[in-house]
Amino acid sequence: MARKKFTKRSKRKGKYKSLLEASIAKTLPKNARYETERINYVLPKKYIPDFVVTTKDGRTIYLEVKGYLRYEDQAKMKAVKHVNPNLDIRFVFAAEGKVQGSQMTNVEWCRKYNFPFCVGKPPKEWFH
Repeated sequence: MARKKFTKRSKRKGKYKSLLEASIAKTLPKNARYETERINYVLPKKYIPDFVVTTKDGRTIYLEVKGYLRYEDQAKMKAVKHVNPNLDIRFVFAAEGKVQGSQMTNVEWCRKYNFPFCVGKPPKEWFH
């Protein structure tokens, strides 16, 4: 039996994203549902902070130095914080500016996502 060649098309075939999905749907039981569920997943990644400071009392502070807060960095830092809520991660910005893909400033973004921050040099009080 010859195999039918399926190619993905940019146009939708009814409710399906591709001709292949539409074709497969015809072979499934009537109770099969199409894209009705969302399943979370996490990709294993490693975050490397720019600086790690250990205070005299033994606390660890992670510093992330940014000239510009790109979309990838926003997503990464929110994910790092989600997985490691007890880490003390702080941002040091060169200047207050807009974050990529938003009307928010980097300062507003840090406040929204509960990241301590400074603009310019880190305050000495952070390390006491």
